[in-house]
Amino acid sequence: MITFAGRTWEVRQSASPAAAGENCWAGDVHNAWVDDRGRLHLKITRRGDVWTCAEIYSSDSYGYGTYTFRVASAVGAMDRNVVLGLFTWDNDAPRAGKLHEIDIEFTPWSRVFGENLHYSVQPVMGPDTDNGQYDERTDGVFMPGDIGMSVHRFTWTPGYVDFASMSGPSETGAVLHSWRFTADNPARRSNDTTLATPVLIPTPSGSTTVRINLWLNDGDSDRYGDAPSDGREVEVIIDQFTYEPV
Repeated sequence: MITFAGRTWEVRQSASPAAAGENCWAGDVHNAWVDDRGRLHLKITRRGDVWTCAEIYSSDSYGYGTYTFRVASAVGAMDRNVVLGLFTWDNDAPRAGKLHEIDIEFTPWSRVFGENLHYSVQPVMGPDTDNGQYDERTDGVFMPGDIGMSVHRFTWTPGYVDFASMSGPSETGAVLHSWRFTADNPARRSNDTTLATPVLIPTPSGSTTVRINLWLNDGDSDRYGDAPSDGREVEVIIDQFTYEPV
């Protein structure tokens, strides 16, 4: 357990590969800690032949409201195999065969160059696919690597989810990207742009938590997260998190 932003969080631990990206997760101070300035550090470390990732999740539950994260690292310059995720998660949803997740993610998904700041609402049940599950709805842009501090937020309501990202230490900085997702938004799909069936906005429950993770994408689909392409450990600092219910 650690305390960050005035809240208590658990540090994830898994000695065998597990989602996301089929990674090992180290629940100790080498991968997740809070410094004397109150900033959260997440780190991907190499232990022998094993790369270990980091994730924290809130002890209390969350719902509709505005979630704001201030990132004090140049996340636009991270290695192409690395993913930073700022998101909500509902533990009960996967047991019902669905996901309730709202995400801000930083990664080019193992590509050398491309969109590396992504917003997504993913997914609830629907008629689009053979298994009855909606594909996630996403929107993304390229975030320059020379932005050392940035603020990212989403406002989650029953009728829409508003995303926005700004450069610098405050929400008054230059807007990097913004996106509104509504239940009837003809948003592009991650794998298929020909179907416009609307995805429902997730509904919070007593098991909805906030999660922050730093992990390795499985770009070659071998069921293990790919090591950083430059072979270096990765550290990201989250300077601040706030939540305002609506």
